[in-house]
This record gives sequence, structure tokens and C-alpha cells, in this order.
Amino acid sequence: MRIFLIVDGSTISYSESVSAAGAGLKKNPKEKTLRRKKMKSLHTIILSALFATSGFGYHNMPGALSELANHARSLQKEAQTMSQQLKNKQVDKQLLEQKLATVEESVGKLRELVAAVEASNPELTPAQKQNWELVKTKVELLNIFTSYKKDLVTKDDVQKKRSLIRAHAEGIAKRAAMLEQTASRML
Repeated sequence: MRIFLIVDGSTISYSESVSAAGAGLKKNPKEKTLRRKKMKSLHTIILSALFATSGFGYHNMPGALSELANHARSLQKEAQTMSQQLKNKQVDKQLLEQKLATVEESVGKLRELVAAVEASNPELTPAQKQNWELVKTKVELLNIFTSYKKDLVTKDDVQKKRSLIRAHAEGIAKRAAMLEQTASRML
């Protein structure tokens, strides 16, 4: 018996020899167990081949878009939390810097996802291309907002610039929500 599996242009073959004399005979339990083990190993080989060649990485566009939407959602929640913290008259600068570091991490991850998808050069329809350009633009806007906000928090007095920093947090939250919507629309 020979089985050929072709996935994304890669060919994986598996072969097993069956004796002609044993093919017509009644099988004993040991042969059945051996056959089950061979079939189990065949399934393992097939699944391994599928995972290895089917693109379960960032070049898997739906997976990357789903991950992008999830990161945008968490970024939105972090920015909203920062905005709520900035409503207080006494702002804890260390806590604010920690939240800002989390926001920066999320934006960095979004940029990595966009770069990974760009590197894979996916084939997109004209509507998807337009939405993809919006995704890239929104990620870059989030990066700009985050870097400017970091400058405000580290260089200036947080108490004096509290309303401006809060406005930036709300802007990040809104753009993250828009990014999530755009990424979800592409799915």
C-alpha cells in the first residue's frame, strides 16, 4: 500500500508492504494490533505533514488577523484602564508607567504581526488590500500615539499634563477598537 499526501506543493509519501499470502487470510489479534499501530503512525505522519506545510504561522492570513484583532482588543482595554486611572487627581506615576509599558508591548506585537504578514506576501482581493492598508496605517498611528504618550509621561509632570495624557489614552483605545473592527472585517 502506498499513500501520497500533497500539501502546498510538498509531497510526502508513506509506504507499507502487505504480503499477498496474508491478504486473504483471517487476521489474528496480533496482526490487528500491529495494523492499528501502523495506521496510528500513518495518521501521525499525515498530521505532522499538515502542520509543517500548511502555514500555521504568521503567513496564515486568517490566523494572523485573528491574533491581530485579539491584541488590538487587549490594547484597547489597557488604554481604557489608563484613561480611568488618569481621572483621579492623584495619579500613581509608577503604575501609569507599568501600564504604558504593557501598551508599548502590545503595539510592538501588532507591528511584528503586520511585518510577518507583509513578509509572507499574501494574495489579497482589492477589498482586502484596501482593508490591509487601513490595518497597517492604524498600527503605525498606534505606534506614534504610544511613543508620544511615553514622552509625555517620562519628560513632563504627569499631574500637570493629566488631561492631555488621558486624551492620548482615549485616542489609543479608539484606534485600537477601529483596528480590531478592520481586522475582523477581513476575516
